[in-house]
Amino acid sequence: MLFFTACIENKVEGPVTGSGSPSFNAPDCILITNANGAPIGTFPDCQPTGQWIATDLSVTELELLNFSDTIAGGFSSTMGISRAFAYPNPVAVNDTLHLGFSGISDANVKIKLAILDEQARIIQQLAIRSDHLDVSDVRIDNSSYDPGAFYRIYYRVSGAAETVFFEGFGDIYICRNGTVDEPEACF
Repeated sequence: MLFFTACIENKVEGPVTGSGSPSFNAPDCILITNANGAPIGTFPDCQPTGQWIATDLSVTELELLNFSDTIAGGFSSTMGISRAFAYPNPVAVNDTLHLGFSGISDANVKIKLAILDEQARIIQQLAIRSDHLDVSDVRIDNSSYDPGAFYRIYYRVSGAAETVFFEGFGDIYICRNGTVDEPEACF
């Protein structure tokens, strides 16, 4: 008798430019936040390990944030960021996702974002000058984002001489029913 077995890893390799593709495991844990940014749970009942904290990104992930921008000069030279956050999460299409970083309210920094879909395709890349604000906005338009889908946001906060203060990733979910009034109904 002859038996064959196989193991399929749940990784999606995507068509991104650069010397490799980031591995994007389909998220298995979303940190649910309300319209004010307060964490109110997870979906499913889980621990969002590695998300929204300082995380060393791989070379391939860093390449996603290595795009040209027109933001230059006048950045802070020191800073202590304790965490990142996104709210509301889940978010509806044609709504605004707020991205924040605790600790930059008194600083002038550059924030670079790369947002990927579940196939690791780049949906959006943004460079933002955060001029003494700890929250930046990303429009979730219906031409780029699909209801019922997960997205990964890679972020880097840097200052003078491109000094990196904080980098990492977090996952968001686009609400299926178009409203975030009852986050549990979005899934």
